[in-house]
Amino acid sequence: MGGTRRDARKDSGLSAETIEELKKIDDTYDLEVHGSRLSLAGAMGWMKGTEPLSVVPAFKPTDFSLHMNRYIEVAWMVHRLIPAIQPPEAPLAEDWQEKWSIIDDSFEVSVASITEDLGKKFGAAVVEFVKTKLPFNAGSVFPL
Repeated sequence: MGGTRRDARKDSGLSAETIEELKKIDDTYDLEVHGSRLSLAGAMGWMKGTEPLSVVPAFKPTDFSLHMNRYIEVAWMVHRLIPAIQPPEAPLAEDWQEKWSIIDDSFEVSVASITEDLGKKFGAAVVEFVKTKLPFNAGSVFPL
């Protein structure tokens, strides 16, 4: 099974560096989804006995940015799928297409800034993934 997955990665159309960065992102998602290990890091002070256990969520910029970055990446992927609801005989309004494109550009800038502003390679990896695997635009119609 592992060999098949490796072969699928080679044939994905993505660069080797992007595949490696996406694997890191996948591992990070697994850490959070299976055991909330990233969220638990926010309770490290309590586990060490140096801070009280927070009963309600407390805003912490680092924790917030980690969740928001993942949210923006996933939201961009979902956004890319929206044009697929358009039947060719009844496309969505022209002003909708323009607004969709503006939002799409905004998502790309946000995700790319993770690499450009913070030096984290996975921002560029997500941009390459979305553009390669979800190449839809406001003019895309169903069926693809």
